[in-house]
Amino acid sequence: RPEDALGSILRGKKIVVVGDPHQLPPTTFFDRVDNDTFDEEKTAIEDTQSILNICLTTFPKKRLLWLYRSDHPSLIAFSNRHYYDNNLIIFPSSGQKGCGVFSHYVDGATYQKGRNRKEAETVLAAVAVHLKSRSNLSLGVAAMNRDQADLMEDILDRVMKQDPLLEKR
Repeated sequence: RPEDALGSILRGKKIVVVGDPHQLPPTTFFDRVDNDTFDEEKTAIEDTQSILNICLTTFPKKRLLWLYRSDHPSLIAFSNRHYYDNNLIIFPSSGQKGCGVFSHYVDGATYQKGRNRKEAETVLAAVAVHLKSRSNLSLGVAAMNRDQADLMEDILDRVMKQDPLLEKR
């Protein structure tokens, strides 16, 4: 946050700020909100959550092109195409067949009140297949919101109770 960075910036002779405006910014979600302290005027620093945003409007920019944290090109393909003009150079992937991010259409899935049961069941069926056939490989599952994540955890708990092998893995 700007208020945390300003002291160091002012004491230094040079500054290098590294970040990516296409990534999620710092969050103040868990900060306490105090409604009694409203100022009539806000400065540019008070209006932003990131020292990066301030520096992007003031200092020269240089884009780094090498991406080394993505084990499979499909993990970054969407972002590379839509945010980085297909300019990112991605290190070779692990080469493991079936690794990466994939899109699967779930026919008849409907979203109601923050949840999509059919989608959750489809995802967890894929998780079960993975755990039974490729348990030596890690697997990450992401949900679009807390309600969907809770639903998937509930379904997973139920499925694991019915299948001791899944519970073990």
